[in-house]
Amino acid sequence: MAAHTEQTRALRRQRLLLTVLCVSLALHYLATYRPVQTSTATRFELPALTLAAPFAATGDMEMALIRLQFDDAGRLVIDPETESVLGSAAEALPPSAGEAALAHASFLIERQFSTDKAAQVTALFRDYWHYRREKAAWRDRHPAPQTVEEEIEQFEALSRLQDDTLGTALAQRLYGEQRRMMLHMLEALEANAASLPPPE
Repeated sequence: MAAHTEQTRALRRQRLLLTVLCVSLALHYLATYRPVQTSTATRFELPALTLAAPFAATGDMEMALIRLQFDDAGRLVIDPETESVLGSAAEALPPSAGEAALAHASFLIERQFSTDKAAQVTALFRDYWHYRREKAAWRDRHPAPQTVEEEIEQFEALSRLQDDTLGTALAQRLYGEQRRMMLHMLEALEANAASLPPPE
């Protein structure tokens, strides 16, 4: 009786492992599947970064973009919260993918929003994506500041980069509040450093 029970348990474990394997294979297939529509005249493929990466990032990006706000006229609301949403969406795509990432992002945006809203989101995300790449390259060229003066210099340089890449008006809407808080903090640090006695 005990032997029969143990045999039954072993059979159940084998079935469970087989089920897990089948589910894993199915998920892998769904992650790597690329729908292709063919005809005698044209062939269309969805934008892709790699075989699996686009679909792995789809959920994270769409969950981020759903937080975007539009006014009653259907215009995209751009404020500091928008920057947070764009940042979360951008992090769902590999930065090394470049234009391929933008192509895939455009596909996801067009699938998620109506035509007019998608056009606004796509244009904004494209500008923001290029800014993030420029910012990453800028960070690579500048070591972490060691003094308050260096902090201020880098803050001013980064603000100029935002203006140059995004345009002054858009940069102000995305980063204006962040800039004011950062400037207030740096001014307080500078004043505190000036009040300290010089080293002996």
